[in-house]
Amino acid sequence: MRCDGVTDRLVPLGYPAVANYEVVEALVNTLKNTDDKFGVGLCVTEGTFYDGPLGNNNALWRDAKAKAIEMEASVLFVIASIRGIKAGAILNVDNYIFERLEEGEYKPHREIVVKGNEKMCKYALDAVISVPL
Repeated sequence: MRCDGVTDRLVPLGYPAVANYEVVEALVNTLKNTDDKFGVGLCVTEGTFYDGPLGNNNALWRDAKAKAIEMEASVLFVIASIRGIKAGAILNVDNYIFERLEEGEYKPHREIVVKGNEKMCKYALDAVISVPL
């Protein structure tokens, strides 16, 4: 979902921000052969991921069943589509945002996050070599 604050300046609002099917399929096929949990679905690229005085829409996105909230993917997808490039995304879900709000602090350098990022990069590299040109 395009809430990035950038793509509405590149294309009309009706233009979708979607990953290329072949890229998603390659990522799913790579992850199917692991013990790691994964999901496929809608994510929100939210320019206001971090709170400011106006707050954020995180509760709305939870209620809308978004799998994740992040800050970059829709821009990548729109620019890739415009230029005819295959693009996808793999996200390391490193915290549950509503627990973080209750705890009051985000800790991005925990060991589980670092290991998750390493795995994510490996899976992306493994997947990309199987995407047809």
